[in-house]
Amino acid sequence: MAADLARETPPKTQLTFRVGVVGHRPNRLPEDTEPLRRVVRQILEAVQHAVRRFHASHRDLFSDCRAALRAVSPLAEGSDRILAEQALDLDFELQCPMPFSQQEYEKDFQPPRALSPDSLAEFRSLLRRAELPAGLVRFECDGERTDPGAAYGATGRVVLNQSDVLVAIWDGKPAQGRGSTVEKVQEAVDLRVPVIWIDALEPDRWSVIRDKSMLPAPTDTQRARPPLPAESDHGETAAIEDLVGEILAPPPPEEAVGKDDTGSRRDAVWAKLREWVCESGLLPRARAGARGSSARVADLRETYFAETVPEWTLALLWKLFRDLVGEGRVEKPSFELPDLRESVREKWPEDAPGVAGWANQALGKHYASSNQLAVFYADCYRSAFVFAFLFSVVAVALALAPLTGLWQVAHHGSHEATAQHLPDLLTVLCAIGEPVVILLILVAIGWSWCGRWHERWISYRLVAELVRQLRFMLPLGGGRPFPKVPPFLAGYGDPERTWMYWHVRAIEREVGLPEARVDPAFLRSTVEYVRQVVQRQIAFHHKNHERSERIERRLHAAGFSLFFATFVICLVHFLPHGAVVGVPSLSLPAWLPDRLLAVLCAVLPAMGAALAGINNQGEFGRIAKRSRAMTERLVKLDERAEQLLAREGHSQARPLRSPEVIALTSDLARLMVDEVLDWRVVFQDRPPVLPA
Repeated sequence: MAADLARETPPKTQLTFRVGVVGHRPNRLPEDTEPLRRVVRQILEAVQHAVRRFHASHRDLFSDCRAALRAVSPLAEGSDRILAEQALDLDFELQCPMPFSQQEYEKDFQPPRALSPDSLAEFRSLLRRAELPAGLVRFECDGERTDPGAAYGATGRVVLNQSDVLVAIWDGKPAQGRGSTVEKVQEAVDLRVPVIWIDALEPDRWSVIRDKSMLPAPTDTQRARPPLPAESDHGETAAIEDLVGEILAPPPPEEAVGKDDTGSRRDAVWAKLREWVCESGLLPRARAGARGSSARVADLRETYFAETVPEWTLALLWKLFRDLVGEGRVEKPSFELPDLRESVREKWPEDAPGVAGWANQALGKHYASSNQLAVFYADCYRSAFVFAFLFSVVAVALALAPLTGLWQVAHHGSHEATAQHLPDLLTVLCAIGEPVVILLILVAIGWSWCGRWHERWISYRLVAELVRQLRFMLPLGGGRPFPKVPPFLAGYGDPERTWMYWHVRAIEREVGLPEARVDPAFLRSTVEYVRQVVQRQIAFHHKNHERSERIERRLHAAGFSLFFATFVICLVHFLPHGAVVGVPSLSLPAWLPDRLLAVLCAVLPAMGAALAGINNQGEFGRIAKRSRAMTERLVKLDERAEQLLAREGHSQARPLRSPEVIALTSDLARLMVDEVLDWRVVFQDRPPVLPA
């Protein structure tokens, strides 16, 4: 990590594109494989050309490093090796997931399992070729010989997880047994991995399969055949170029969803104001957001990569308010923001042994930038609305203060000149103070809108949380998290069609597979790390639940008390006028002017309304319930992890296996993805508002 990340912009990724392979073994391929090799090479050359052309025309999207092209192949006999050979000829890197340890895997390429007498020599030769100059990564899974189908199936899923495009060399015939090529093609389409299907018997026929509607349906009497590319209006290479561009390009900016016409008009007004602020030079362009029409309001990609984490902040009001109301104490505020390196040093140590250090080094810099920026803008946004609601009460108090007559009582009997001039002076000060306070409220909310603090907080937080999930998914060969939005929340947009998810996919694509052997020690370290993540999340959500519940309860109680106090003051205010309705009248003491009671009857409800506004804007009740539910589910995951570690510690117990660890990490990732999406939906509808 750089020496001074605090002054750096978030790191961009190296443009990386990965081509996986699935297909038949030699016994189902033509005897003459030269036409097949020629077509595979043409497709890989088209991919290579498309990636380089895309990189040349989109330099701003990625780092200045040369684009990386990777082939993901287990190097099994037949199709796997055909693609690997052609890819290595074109200087692709090679990532080789193996179903077993390499020593055990090589037994498949020796008699009697091998289909070719030179199979083992070919396997080792391909590995040596891949080591230089492009690079080789071996990922040795822990499959069991007692269930080879499961072992090869798990390796196939790793290939799918690590592929942007899957080349399928398939003869179009129905599946013949478990783990067939056609099943893997169907699984790839389910995972939304585009498939380039090459007919194993007629290689010149190939097509791109992008969704289920394009899947062929072979029968026992007639095999499926892809259409000739020449039948397409775009030609052969154009289809590949379109596919590569679709995968690598960020989604286009979209109109903000889930808003009515009023919200759209409001966004248009603020977009114009942001543009004026940028052009006037009042705020740096990176801080004010990218220029553009209201259609670009939803896209913060350019802004994100121009961000730098400030060294200090004035947005302290939120944490002071939170600690005072939620904890009953106030810590000394710090204007200085922590250094990015320090913010991840403890939880993401780069010097950790084995794959943990690899993952921390690859992902820590991305998490640190997005997390710190999310925290900064969350504090800015929350401090703005707390300030606006509380100071709206100050504005009401200043407007009504001259009516109280308190200074006449306080200076009764004082020097005549002072008694005459003091009320006028205080009235002038209140008259000046009220518009100043209102102006400050407008500045706070307007700055929040112009700076897009609310959007930045939500977007950057989503990046940070998705990167954190990659930390325990990638070491096991997993791929990107898949955020799924229920149909009834479709109005809030598809997270997968956002620049945030595009960026996390680019990170996952760049990092790829680790050089690792998945054995019990490796799995134990993975489970121990998962437990650390789970336990930190349990501690966070437990504290968040208790604090948010206290804030919600205390704000509600304070609001009720203020309105009840207003009722009591109204009764007291009525006492001198009881004769009007035929009851005895009581005089108020001299230190309690009648007008002061009238002012309090206006100010106290305003304070109650302000506290209710903060409670509503902060969604403390809903946050408390969600954190409580998250704590309960995380505790169950922690118990599962503890049981795995306890079992692994017994010498007589069966050692840890990757399927159960993958199941644990997948459940944790799904839980955290769902929580992030729910959080995003909750706060997407909570932009800063004026306390009107």
